[in-house]
Amino acid sequence: MADNSTEKTDKHARKRAELLKQYEASNAGGNAFWDELISLALGMGGGSKATVSFVDEDYQWIKARRGFDVDRIPLRNSIDQWVLDNTQNSLVIEDLDDSDHPAAQMTASSALSGIRFYAGAALKTGEDVPIGSIAIMDTVPQQFSEDKRQHLERLARIAMEHVEKCVQLTTTEQQSIHENTLENVTRERDVLRNLVDNLPDFEYVINREGKYVLDNAAHRRLLGVSSLDEVVGKTVYDFFSEEVARWNSQSDAAVLETGEPLLNSEESFYDPEGQLWEVASSRVPLHDEHGHVQGVACIGRDISHRKRAEETLEKERYLLETLMQNITDHIYFKDLQGSFIQISNALAKRFGLPSTEAAVGKTDFDFFTEEHAWQAYEDEQAIIRSGEAIVNKEEKETWPSGAVSWVSTTKEPLRDRNAQIIGTFGISRDITEFKQVRDQLAEYNRQNREEMQLAKRIHQALLPVEAPDYAGLEFGLRFVPSGDIGGDFIDFIDDKQEGRFGVVFADITGHGTGAALLSAMLKVLVDEITDREDSVKECFNYLNHRLYHEYPAGLFASGVYAVFDTTRKTMTYVNASQEPIILLRQGEQPAVLGESDGALGVLDPEQPQAPQFKEHIIHLQEGDTIFFYTDGLVDFFNDMEETAEQRERLIGWLAEHQESPPQDLVDDIYQRSLLHANLSEPQDDMAALAVRIAQ
Repeated sequence: MADNSTEKTDKHARKRAELLKQYEASNAGGNAFWDELISLALGMGGGSKATVSFVDEDYQWIKARRGFDVDRIPLRNSIDQWVLDNTQNSLVIEDLDDSDHPAAQMTASSALSGIRFYAGAALKTGEDVPIGSIAIMDTVPQQFSEDKRQHLERLARIAMEHVEKCVQLTTTEQQSIHENTLENVTRERDVLRNLVDNLPDFEYVINREGKYVLDNAAHRRLLGVSSLDEVVGKTVYDFFSEEVARWNSQSDAAVLETGEPLLNSEESFYDPEGQLWEVASSRVPLHDEHGHVQGVACIGRDISHRKRAEETLEKERYLLETLMQNITDHIYFKDLQGSFIQISNALAKRFGLPSTEAAVGKTDFDFFTEEHAWQAYEDEQAIIRSGEAIVNKEEKETWPSGAVSWVSTTKEPLRDRNAQIIGTFGISRDITEFKQVRDQLAEYNRQNREEMQLAKRIHQALLPVEAPDYAGLEFGLRFVPSGDIGGDFIDFIDDKQEGRFGVVFADITGHGTGAALLSAMLKVLVDEITDREDSVKECFNYLNHRLYHEYPAGLFASGVYAVFDTTRKTMTYVNASQEPIILLRQGEQPAVLGESDGALGVLDPEQPQAPQFKEHIIHLQEGDTIFFYTDGLVDFFNDMEETAEQRERLIGWLAEHQESPPQDLVDDIYQRSLLHANLSEPQDDMAALAVRIAQ
């Protein structure tokens, strides 16, 4: 201690000696008062030993005691000297074995041997001179709340008021003061009783027979009763099942038998109402004035919520560990400086580490080249500053070995429970093979587009770009493939005979590149056959034979071959499963011409059931318009409409526009089809042709 503290201590020691002689404090009051004070202190504090002492220059004189057999302790071996020197009104040491307080050395004396817990309050005169203490002790560590400290100090003040009044009054007056003091003590007991009853932890005391002698409100709620009278004198067997009662009874009996406390035991049981309780409890022995164990005090706490939280936490920890051990993606957590906190098993293997723990404290600079490590670090620092995540970023990883890999990574800010950013976490997926395949596919698509453009130019070269110019006939033409190239086919044939002009209008099965190739093949065949055959019917018979034998199996074509004779004003035609030809005549409703025969290339022409194409001739008038079309023009009208409904709608539109020039007619019908279907372009190859007999 400092010099001024030593001087103050010596002064207090001399003053204590004078006051003890003056007050005759060691004889003040009756023993009943001090015994009641000791009981009240033990009931409030929960210890097994208690003293009320007065101190002179050399000794601690014990006025009243519980659990001690000595009347005095040399002051040099007494913890009380530290209560008297303390600038506060009390001293609490919850575990003397785990304390660096000088008082911890005092337990070496025989009287204090084995003491682990101490709580003492100073008895101070009106001049603020400490002359003694009231203290509770135990052989096991205890928790001592601030409320309990304040009540212990209140008991010290009550004791000191009693002493000062008693040394000044007569014996009769002392008795009166003693009675008044007992009332104060009783009142204090009621205050403490209220404190104990409002504690959330349940408390009870049993005697050596295992019968309840005291408990608090929380314990009575556990038992399902409302008053102390319903508890006192009964045992645990009166309230719980045999199994639960036996466990508690055996635990209490062990403390009674050994005198040793039983601390922090956990148990699960159902109360009388069937509710599951998870409880942590501690049991300590209660000693009489001779140190004999007379009962057990138990304090327990409901830990159901904590247990459920622990179970939930354990489940979440198990799920996280399972994820981190088995997922093939790379998962990692980093602190604010970019050091790894935790990584997944897959990432540890990628780094060539023996375990995930080996990565803790390391950074990307320990595994990658600076090129990638710096980029990753800068990205993570940006996340920490802004709180904004990076999602599905493709990163190029460069390794010291010279290897290069690619990952798709998502990084998020790592926050604590207060939403403060404490680092980053992320998940990365190796996309090296995927990127290689994607790059190869992109190159393939580029080459395919180039080849498709070439095929488109070849296909367009085989088809008429615009309507022909032929004396006596006017044309309107619209050809729109659903893709770059299509399978619809139109060919104009300038017949060898003067005044004859042929039209081949066909639709190859399917669309796209395959259909376009087949339509090119069809054009070659048509040009060859029409050049050698005069008969429209025989042209299609021969064409059917060639397609059946030369087309790939399962592929076929529908088509119309019509020959206009401008001299005779006739049209001779064959229809092989193509959309019907429509005749538009001035002053009349549009008319559908004839029925169609089977498709080209479907059946073996050598078999009896092979199609025999029929030739039809129709006489035309000046101003008549013949309208050809493929199914692509009407199929997208409305998916819910039948073919007949689609055809009727088309005929109605043709009636409205039949006076228009052929090209305007075709364009108007095409636009109305798109508008009706709410489309910007057709979903199938589409071709339409209008041929008008010139006036």
